Amino acid sequence: MTAAASASAIDPPRESVEQKELAKYLDALGLNWFHAPNERNCSGRRGAEFQRQGVKPGVPDVLIVDRPPKEMKYVGTAIELKCRRAMGKRGKLLKGEPPSENQVHWINVLQKRGWFVAVCHGADEAIEVVQRLGYERYNEPRETA
Repeated sequence: MTAAASASAIDPPRESVEQKELAKYLDALGLNWFHAPNERNCSGRRGAEFQRQGVKPGVPDVLIVDRPPKEMKYVGTAIELKCRRAMGKRGKLLKGEPPSENQVHWINVLQKRGWFVAVCHGADEAIEVVQRLGYERYNEPRETA
């Protein structure tokens, strides 16, 4: 196995790949949700324009505005999606990236206002949270194009 092949075998997918996988799943459930596109891979000028338009750094990646069926005390669910945790050379799961200071701020804001908030490393973890909260009972999964 080449060094490149070995590295790719343990490297997690990019966050955008994970986001697309989660989006497909949430759409299949028919939930009322959206992705806050606050990724900042842009010029400083464009970033300043986004700020003037109201883009806030640290807002969670996914906001499900339907109440979680198994936890009706929450007004909705916010998911901060991080890259899947990488596997170390000995098959041990490595520690994932922690939330940024801005993300912690928004996590606290949403929790104080009655939202369920989860930081998930990879789409699989996020899907487990959605299932644990009972959203699959909200609407039976359907095929998406």
